[in-house]
Amino acid sequence: MATEFDGFTFEAVNFDKNKHDWADMSKIELKFATLKYDPAKKTLQVLDQLKLPTEQSYIDVNNVQDAFSVIRNMNVRGAPLIATVALLGLAVDLEHNPESKRKPVLEYIRESCEYLKTSRPTAVNLTNEILRLFEFLGQIKGESEEEIRKKVQDRSFAHYQAEREENDLLLRESTICVEHNVPAGVDKLNVITICNTGALATSSFGTALGP
Repeated sequence: MATEFDGFTFEAVNFDKNKHDWADMSKIELKFATLKYDPAKKTLQVLDQLKLPTEQSYIDVNNVQDAFSVIRNMNVRGAPLIATVALLGLAVDLEHNPESKRKPVLEYIRESCEYLKTSRPTAVNLTNEILRLFEFLGQIKGESEEEIRKKVQDRSFAHYQAEREENDLLLRESTICVEHNVPAGVDKLNVITICNTGALATSSFGTALGP
């Protein structure tokens, strides 16, 4: 499918494993990670983007209040990353925060999510993922408090993994598409992306063309 833009014909191209080589970047360990999450210990650290580029330091996120703070104060930025930090922050909270065990777990999770949603009202991914979590909670029937707690933690980690895989898909398809459409003989190309598309906006290599 070809599209005309400013006198240039752009043709959409999909990844073909028989024609293209691509290493799954979602499985690659990042040297410069926006977050560090341990699914076994349920611990989370986020890169303090307010201190970049002069300092690379991490903030411990031990509960939903910490997750709210790093989002509200813009220590973390970018819609995909904000949503992931919120969900992983909830997973950590459910493991380590005594307050999470002082009321029915479903009630606590819903209240925590509503609170997290107010940390950045304009972050579309955050609202969307919380709504999806509410749908997930609505399907839970008959499980114990601990089973619900674990299911939400597992789902939060699954979202983190899915975000990384989605980043890889975006990078793969967009890179191949750009390469296909660059005229022969061109060795330099200027590319403009809309919004925050780099690695700092996600838990992986970024959206659009990534690094």
